[in-house]
Amino acid sequence: MRTFRRFTSALAIVVAAGALAAPVPAFAEYPEKPIRFIVPYGAGGASDIVARIFQKALEDVLPQPVVVINKPGAGGSLGAREAKDAEPDGYTVLSTHIGLHTNRLMGVADFGYEDFEPVAETGTIELVLTASGNSRFENVDDLVAEAKANPDTVTHATNLTSVLHLAALQFMNEPDFTFRFVQVGGGGPRKPHMVGGQSDTSFFSIGEVAQEIENGDLRVLALMSQNRSPFLPDAPTIKEAGYDYDPLGVSFWWMVPNGTPRDRIDFLADSFEQAFAKPDVQKALADRAYAATFVRGEPLANRVRSEFESVKELVERFDISK
Repeated sequence: MRTFRRFTSALAIVVAAGALAAPVPAFAEYPEKPIRFIVPYGAGGASDIVARIFQKALEDVLPQPVVVINKPGAGGSLGAREAKDAEPDGYTVLSTHIGLHTNRLMGVADFGYEDFEPVAETGTIELVLTASGNSRFENVDDLVAEAKANPDTVTHATNLTSVLHLAALQFMNEPDFTFRFVQVGGGGPRKPHMVGGQSDTSFFSIGEVAQEIENGDLRVLALMSQNRSPFLPDAPTIKEAGYDYDPLGVSFWWMVPNGTPRDRIDFLADSFEQAFAKPDVQKALADRAYAATFVRGEPLANRVRSEFESVKELVERFDISK
């Protein structure tokens, strides 16, 4: 397998030609003051890192600065509520992801994506299904065969109610088998847990375990994507394993409160698209093994809605609401 390091230089996930199109059009009235990015999580996490990447990239795109405000609490709902209740004038932009859906469906928040207008998606964290390097499982077929033959015996380390848990439920739903879930927590404790072979399988983001995969401490059973990744070019996709569905990941979404004027939403989307096309942004995403996806407009609205329905179905079927 080629090394992850070699593929951080393959940033060049092709950016749509339109991304390098004409400069963002000028608006006489907007923006006249700094634009706030509300990150509903603490400093240093993935959402905060992406927000600061775009804060810097937008310096020479926007006529006003961007101010990043970290507002953690209630699993992201505290900051999301502040953004929802802000004046819909284009000066408050929420950084969010699948957590907006899970918080609503699990009763953490009484609002959701319908309270916002989507602006842009600027990257996605894709997940990999892993086993220890000396696992008896060589591929997904081995795993599914044993899980079906011996229900509730294949152990899966996760962080219950997180996107990792949902991704595992979604995978179980396709070949129709069951994992025996082991609550371990975030990536920090799960890595040594898996390297030590204490559980059979677990999901990680590519960037979290690139070194362990390269060293042979962990084995990739499948990339949870319909297309191969330049960061793990030899890793088979879940589609190649025979399961043709749209796997959950963590896409970085930017949203504004309902009622924000369409011309301002379009202005922001144009600005994000121009910033996204910058080589420095592409490199920053690739250095973290984030898939360089850019989506806006109706395709993004459909994507957000579809992901909500997928999460809702999982939450209801497996009864995991709090």
